[in-house]
Amino acid sequence: MNGMNLLPRDLRYPSTTGAGAFLAGRLLLYGFLLFLCAGIYLSIEARQLENEVSMGLERMNALMESLGEIEETVPDAVQQPGEPAQAPGSAGESWPIHALLDGLDDSIPSDVWLTTLTVSATSRSGIADVSAGIPSERPELIRIEGLCETVASIGLILGALENSGHYRLVELENFYRQEDGDIAFTVLAWLSS
Repeated sequence: MNGMNLLPRDLRYPSTTGAGAFLAGRLLLYGFLLFLCAGIYLSIEARQLENEVSMGLERMNALMESLGEIEETVPDAVQQPGEPAQAPGSAGESWPIHALLDGLDDSIPSDVWLTTLTVSATSRSGIADVSAGIPSERPELIRIEGLCETVASIGLILGALENSGHYRLVELENFYRQEDGDIAFTVLAWLSS
């Protein structure tokens, strides 16, 4: 017996174009959903960044206001940047702290980091720390603490301070190697009269 297929040709041989169109439609839908989710995520992130920036600006404005209040309470005796330092009560006699610091800056090797610089003056009770402000007397002692990579750098600092002419005595108080390999040091320099 001979059979004859009476179905239309499209149904006899199913085409793959319908499955491809269905897959393409799904991919487009998923792509659109992904794009939509990414847009929502980015807008939320942008809002959070805007909030953080506005909070930072508020903090900065509050700090500026408090700085203005502090500047109003600072006495006129405090040295302004660019002015030579003057000791109050010394009848206009100034001591060249800016020259000392400039000379110190020029004598520091590149592998040295200064961590503390303390200026002290002689008082009736001994050495008084005046690092928070200008001393009422001419400073007598400068204490320099720092870190370096080699002992030779300490020698370079000592030599530069001795040769500057600003100090009557320069001595290395101590030095030691830290766990991280850097060398911590303390130098004392007594100013010339």
